[in-house]
Amino acid sequence: MAASQVLLPLAFIAYLLLLLIIYVFGQQQQISISSIVNTSIDSKWISPNGEFAFGFYNIKPTQYLIGVWFDEIDIPKTLVWIANRDKPLEEGSTLQLNVTGLNVFDSQGKLQTIFPSLTGVNAAEMRENGNFVLLDISNNTIWQSFDHPTDTLLPGQTLKRGSKIYSRATNATYSTGRFVLAYQKNGDLILSLAERLGDNSSDYWRLAIGNNSTVGASNLNISTNGYLCFADSSSDASITPCSVSARKAKEHAVRKVSLDADGILRGYLWSKGDGDGDEGNNPTPSWVPAWKALDNPCQVSGQCGFNSICNVTQDMLASCTCPPGFSLVDKQYPLKGCLQNSYDQICSANASTAVMMELESVDWPGNDYATILSFNESECKQACLDDCMCMVAIYEIGICWKKANPLRDGRITSSSKAFVKVLSKVLPPSTAPSEYEDPRKESSDTLIISIAFSLVGCFSALIVVILIIWFFVCLPKLRTLQEKGSFSEGLKAFTYQELSSATKGFKEELGRGAFGMVYKGKLLDGRMIAVKKLEKPMNQDSRGDGGAGEKEFRAEMNSIGATHHKNLVQLYGFCEESSHRLLVYEYMSNGSLDQVLFKSGIYLDWNFRVQIALGIARGLLYLHEECMNQILHCDIKPQNILLDENLNAKISDFGMAKLIRAEQTRTFTQTRGTIGYIAPEWHKNVAITVKVDIYSFGVMLLEIICCRKTLDLDAQDNEMVLSDWAYDCLKRGRLRKLVMEQLSKEELSELERMVLVGLWCSQQDPCFRPSTKAVVQMLEGTIEIAVPPLPTPPPSPSTAASHGSTSTDHISFIR
Repeated sequence: MAASQVLLPLAFIAYLLLLLIIYVFGQQQQISISSIVNTSIDSKWISPNGEFAFGFYNIKPTQYLIGVWFDEIDIPKTLVWIANRDKPLEEGSTLQLNVTGLNVFDSQGKLQTIFPSLTGVNAAEMRENGNFVLLDISNNTIWQSFDHPTDTLLPGQTLKRGSKIYSRATNATYSTGRFVLAYQKNGDLILSLAERLGDNSSDYWRLAIGNNSTVGASNLNISTNGYLCFADSSSDASITPCSVSARKAKEHAVRKVSLDADGILRGYLWSKGDGDGDEGNNPTPSWVPAWKALDNPCQVSGQCGFNSICNVTQDMLASCTCPPGFSLVDKQYPLKGCLQNSYDQICSANASTAVMMELESVDWPGNDYATILSFNESECKQACLDDCMCMVAIYEIGICWKKANPLRDGRITSSSKAFVKVLSKVLPPSTAPSEYEDPRKESSDTLIISIAFSLVGCFSALIVVILIIWFFVCLPKLRTLQEKGSFSEGLKAFTYQELSSATKGFKEELGRGAFGMVYKGKLLDGRMIAVKKLEKPMNQDSRGDGGAGEKEFRAEMNSIGATHHKNLVQLYGFCEESSHRLLVYEYMSNGSLDQVLFKSGIYLDWNFRVQIALGIARGLLYLHEECMNQILHCDIKPQNILLDENLNAKISDFGMAKLIRAEQTRTFTQTRGTIGYIAPEWHKNVAITVKVDIYSFGVMLLEIICCRKTLDLDAQDNEMVLSDWAYDCLKRGRLRKLVMEQLSKEELSELERMVLVGLWCSQQDPCFRPSTKAVVQMLEGTIEIAVPPLPTPPPSPSTAASHGSTSTDHISFIR
């Protein structure tokens, strides 16, 4: 009895000591306020089991990330969470736990940032499951890294509806990549290209929970075995079977789920090198995939850049290659895509110089702007050859899809074949013409030689005819005009010697226009001038009657010379002497708009950009509606907009202009303009109206807004095509991203108005484009503007499913 009385107090004391030890041990695992870690290798906060560490992770000799990593795994340690993945810190930085959160100081001791910004922080913990947490005075979690995942999820971690994780940019870098795993509010888990998130056609993997998508599941849990389970947040009980067939876990295996740089979600086991991998023996310690969402990396949308083709290697890796007539933008980084070698020549080339090269089992889903049914292969190829916009035609069992640049998501497929348009002169010399299946190209060398001799003979005869016409018709007319002293009212006929003296022998070049070089000069009366020295005839139409063509050329020049508007460059006169053809314009001291927007290195102030856009629109309104004869400029682009000393915009270079007489509203003519600014109807053999200028203006207006070109292959994937990016920013309420400067509330409203105008003007269907007067009124803010459809039209409903396109609701335009 006495022994029992002695043992009982001792047991109680031992119990109290045990509780004290547990308490003290627990306290030692907490990180107290004012604790510091720095960039030295031994400075880190370690979990109680030693598996995870928090601190500075060295990625380059002098650059560090703040994060959590597996600390027991051999070097390189595996990062599972990053606080500053896109903004590395320099060596010598420190991090201190404070009541406001984690304070980050640079090597000079200057506070750089506080994350997360909180109040009432009392301690922190690096927990055994890899979760870094901040605690209040009652040890309640007020912030945890598990709620803010980067590219990795750990067993026991929960992903809530509306959450996302983003891949790395590459396997060797940790910055935010192009792919996203999104747990959507409807309960579906999807993988998508980040910039296309929300476009269901671009989702390349989906895990849904069927009828329970709106109730029950509100969490996605990573099970202790590393698999994905939809769970009820009220009980954390799994309401559906965990995805992927279960694999028996091994006690020593460390697990993680990562969205890799190639866009594929994988569940990993850590192999210690004793043959415990999932596919045979694995002697080297490494991460081994236990499961993956996709086997084929080319099923990932955007795996390769624009205009490229994704191929799968024997190692099941993605390889990005270019189709014929294209070259890699960056040979060191094939994912950036391809650029067409002859892009600027395809439309200007004679039809006989373009051929269609066949690629078996290749497709670019989406990008369709026209779908033609009941065609055979030959008709499909010819339809693309006859269409300047068409760069690729996809043929599949009687259906032909025409596609324009830029092409996206190219991949190998078993059900279709592609025909790529290239210029025959850019094909490899060793390639036989028959491989490109050009039905119009003869392979006989004798025929080619015969044609060449015929052309030389015709050319010689043409020269003789031109000389006869010049001496017996044109020269007497020139002398008559010089005697009268002017070409038309308001235009002076200069002699070649006058202009040579004014330009000091054509010494100072200002640039090149559509038809020749432009030189700076000064007249005897002190006026500064720009003299355009023409190198080829301005009238390119084929009329069959040289006299009629000459007459229309003179009529066009007379009309343009008679125009007077503050937003048109004034034509002072001309020289038509011997073989010389020169035009004399007023001099514009600030050069062309493209120099200011794209090449000067100076960011043009927002108010000036608004002024320039409105000035161009008013100049077009004069040409389209206020002249005696309506004038289509036909080549509106930044190079043809000149700026005076006050940055007032003036339309110039009427070399391609087309008159429409009072009784006409439209005209038929050969294709005119510049690639990138040409309206689609130029290539459809339909009547041309003023809407072609409106389209070009719309493309240019978006360039003015953003100070960048309409197609920029160096930009991020979702920003390469300017109209698509602008439309996406408009729909998402992120218009601020389009401009570099900070805009006031009034200027933001102005920005939205200009973007809307640009998108309406660049609609593919000319019926959707506003009139010139409406454009001016919208820019002035005097009429309301509806939200337009996406400028690139969707394919027909019958093909949308197979080619991954989405339809756009029809929205009527306010005329």
